Amino acid sequence: MSHTKTLPDFKPIGASLGFTEERLLNLVREMGVKTGKLGPGDDCDCIEIAETSLCVNVDGFAAKEVMMDFMDLSDVGWRGVIASLSDLVAKGCVPRGSGYSVYANDIESALQLSRGALEAVSEYSLTFLGADTNRGNESIDAFSLGTCSNPIPIDGAEEGDLVVIPKGCWGCVKACLEGIAGDEERAHCKRPRIPKGLAEALVKYRKFIRASTDSSDSLAVSLWKLAKASNKAIELHVLPSNLDEKYVLYSGEEYLPVLVVDREGLELVKEIDGMVIGRVREGPAKVTLYGREVKPLGWEWF
Repeated sequence: MSHTKTLPDFKPIGASLGFTEERLLNLVREMGVKTGKLGPGDDCDCIEIAETSLCVNVDGFAAKEVMMDFMDLSDVGWRGVIASLSDLVAKGCVPRGSGYSVYANDIESALQLSRGALEAVSEYSLTFLGADTNRGNESIDAFSLGTCSNPIPIDGAEEGDLVVIPKGCWGCVKACLEGIAGDEERAHCKRPRIPKGLAEALVKYRKFIRASTDSSDSLAVSLWKLAKASNKAIELHVLPSNLDEKYVLYSGEEYLPVLVVDREGLELVKEIDGMVIGRVREGPAKVTLYGREVKPLGWEWF
């Protein structure tokens, strides 16, 4: 079986920051569904149990949308779990367990998807929370549970705060899609990894972290979400890669947090082997790089 991911049209997501996402969130609001501590639109949500927060995330995709010619279905299974975990980590939660549902048209494909998902569960010392199998085109939906005492909101940025990211393979997916990737980029595209100990570091320095979100749709979209949620401007003064800025800003699928950190929290930057890429200024909401406005472009499937 062979699949090759193709690059979708990058669309200007605009003020709504995601037509599909905004429509779904509006449905939640219109129906008056009870939501958790963080509320709709954040990377995950949490409910209070005893003196802690139990946080949940679900993520998924079809194999044909993420597979590249050097990947197999086990890599898709791995990616499903990692995508789910990264949203928990971005909120300062320590992942505790994961489960999944797979779709396939034959048992061997179902086993390959499952093997990759279970390898990720094992790699991150998680509790396996069960699985489900269904007939259909090869896909995975993964759900993960985590705990934290004080989940990080998306809307806490203040003027003068620092924008911080961990070092990682920023821009690698777009580089792979366009055929300019080296070994490091291909390794990330095949099996992206969340640095071990990152969640614990965010818990340790939680008091310095004002806001956060996960980078999956693109770094540009993540920054716009943070800016819009707090009605603040974000000024970037450096990018985390030597790749062309179109790759770094508009790739996505890094599965790493984008953090807004108090200026007193520079120890966190060292702890996570990160870097400061910008600062928060007074609004209105916008994102600029070297004084030029960054467009809110990212993945939009519908």
